[in-house]
Amino acid sequence: MNAKCIETFDAIATELCKRVGLAFPPPKGTKYQVDAATWSLAEENDFREWLAAYLKTVPPHKRMGKAYIKKEVDWFIFQYSWKYKD
Repeated sequence: MNAKCIETFDAIATELCKRVGLAFPPPKGTKYQVDAATWSLAEENDFREWLAAYLKTVPPHKRMGKAYIKKEVDWFIFQYSWKYKD
């Protein structure tokens, strides 16, 4: 993975964790209770909007269309999003 991809992922992961009160990367010597992190559908949708806007600024995605970016956002949410609150 090249440095730009890692930088992009780190920016996204930092925002994702910040939204549920976790630090990214985790502080040394701590264990996350990732299963305890939850958010609402409204919070997820807000993150989706943020992520789409962010990807439009990242050079490899800049020239991609809205449909491509939407697919990337959907994939990321599917892979990495938090559980919903009860």
